[in-house]
Amino acid sequence: MVYLFYGFMLSFTRSYEIRGKIQTKKEIFCLWERNVRKLSSMSQAFLSSEVTRRAYSGAQEARGFVFVSCQCPVGEDGALIGDTLEARFERLMQKVISVLDVAGLALQDVVKVQLFLTDMAELPALNKFYERYFVHPFPARTTLGVSALPFGASMAMDVVAARGNKLAEGGI
Repeated sequence: MVYLFYGFMLSFTRSYEIRGKIQTKKEIFCLWERNVRKLSSMSQAFLSSEVTRRAYSGAQEARGFVFVSCQCPVGEDGALIGDTLEARFERLMQKVISVLDVAGLALQDVVKVQLFLTDMAELPALNKFYERYFVHPFPARTTLGVSALPFGASMAMDVVAARGNKLAEGGI
């Protein structure tokens, strides 16, 4: 009997056929172990917690996706920046862009946005500013109303970017 299991042809013998080649259990284990090491080495921190001395890293990469930590419109000292909605959103986007830049990515590589607002009435105005930074097709987005954010901010954002994003290259 032969079964298809995760792309492998498995039989009830001591050898297996993988992509047309007969391989022993030991050879299969070695292949699996190499792939696990390869995947674990693909994880990388950008603006890591050791460097920033904060309880989080600026971003983490895993399997080609870069997860940018939630950003607030604050300066290096933690003080809120921006007196207007537009100024706060601009500062927020500058922070997101700077983290993406450290990771070697840009806004065109963003595939998912999470926007957190303490006042959902600001959303229609924010959508106008949002279109200055993101172009069609827009990334997937979740907007959440929350009761409070760090530093007393009224908005925050985290994003997920993908290396080799075919949408950013005009493809698919």
